[in-house]
Amino acid sequence: MTFTPCMAGGRLTATLTTQANCSWTVNTGAGWLSLPNGRSGKGAGTIAVGYSDNYDAPRDGVVMVRWPTPTAGQNIQIEQAGCIYSVTQSSFNFTSASATDSFTVFQESQPNSGGGPFQDQCVWTAKSNVSWITVTSSMPRRGDNPVSFTVSANTGATRMGKITVRDKVVTITQAAP
Repeated sequence: MTFTPCMAGGRLTATLTTQANCSWTVNTGAGWLSLPNGRSGKGAGTIAVGYSDNYDAPRDGVVMVRWPTPTAGQNIQIEQAGCIYSVTQSSFNFTSASATDSFTVFQESQPNSGGGPFQDQCVWTAKSNVSWITVTSSMPRRGDNPVSFTVSANTGATRMGKITVRDKVVTITQAAP
């Protein structure tokens, strides 16, 4: 049995049909999968599986349903859609003066069936790793969008900082005065 949810977190259920006295257990090794109804039962029942948001690469996980021994049973495969990202510019070079600039983030769900009719369901945030680079666009963002930022004046040595959007890094170098 395979479930293929989109990127937003949620919950799915699977029905277990077995004899009334048959004990069973449920386990998963994936940290993004949870078992809100517990990890064991007896007889027929419903297995609930929770899954968290995934706005990074697609991922797979397995929920193992076992009865009456640890090796007998069935697996539930979860193949959750994810997102891929690109940026229009991966590096900037500035003089020592303060500056304002921007780049655009493009995103796409993988597989495409999870991204909606406009392929704009991937959620992302742009973050600077240094105090002299300020992201001025509101965050978080969804879909394809620009990222505006400012660079404060440099009064010291040449410096380098980064703006990270999911798995993409934009490097910013600013010259000394």
